[in-house]
Amino acid sequence: MTELGRHGYHHMIVWLDENIASPDHYHDFKKVFAATTNPESKLQESLVDVDINNLIHDDVTRRDTSFLNVPFPFISFDSIDPCLAFLQKNAGEKRIFFMTSGDLGQHIVPAILNNHRNIFQDKNGNLYEDSIYIFCANTIAHSEWAEQFLDFRCIKMMNDDRQMLARLSRDIAKYLSSKGEEELFNNNLSAIKLALQYFTWAHNLYQQADKVRPGYPSNHSQNPINILKPLIVDAEQKLRELQANSNHDDDGEQISVEN
Repeated sequence: MTELGRHGYHHMIVWLDENIASPDHYHDFKKVFAATTNPESKLQESLVDVDINNLIHDDVTRRDTSFLNVPFPFISFDSIDPCLAFLQKNAGEKRIFFMTSGDLGQHIVPAILNNHRNIFQDKNGNLYEDSIYIFCANTIAHSEWAEQFLDFRCIKMMNDDRQMLARLSRDIAKYLSSKGEEELFNNNLSAIKLALQYFTWAHNLYQQADKVRPGYPSNHSQNPINILKPLIVDAEQKLRELQANSNHDDDGEQISVEN
């Protein structure tokens, strides 16, 4: 088991949508979302040619939901009250990435940002910028109620499924990278292994996001993969040094015992 597997994931995806929560609808669409946002999965082909628009409107009834067996919580709700209760229960415990339909979002998002802002606040009381994703067909209509919360900079509203999936995957990757940087400051073997695992999984998610919707060119300085590379090199170097020191200490102990 990996270091991160032992420590557990510190984030979750919560999705409030009547159709998404139903086991009878959008099987393939949910499978694409689950696979792409899973740092441990490996997408074998580009999703550019996958017609996600058809998948989301596919009404074929299939009840198999085993594809949601991802290594972190991926929870869907079809109504506001249990969803809000779940979000409140996990506030401060998990970094929550929350998706909602426009119809339900127009009710739950104001309730959260007016009365339960702590759900999406860090330990310093600041709102995470990448927290709430509103997926709706009519962004113009829903932007009217969302406009009052624009200053919070935590709401992303989109009507394009590829854009939503790519953005969510990149935001989770950004979060994992930040966790890796936190661990990199802890100069011990376990922390550096954990940092390297976070960086590797962030790298995987950035690659998977590019398969859904290409981002910066591979040689662009702002490409997040290029920003990650020196962090990975740094973590690998620290890991080698700490392992070498650990082996040296073990050799010293063996010599002392023999003497």
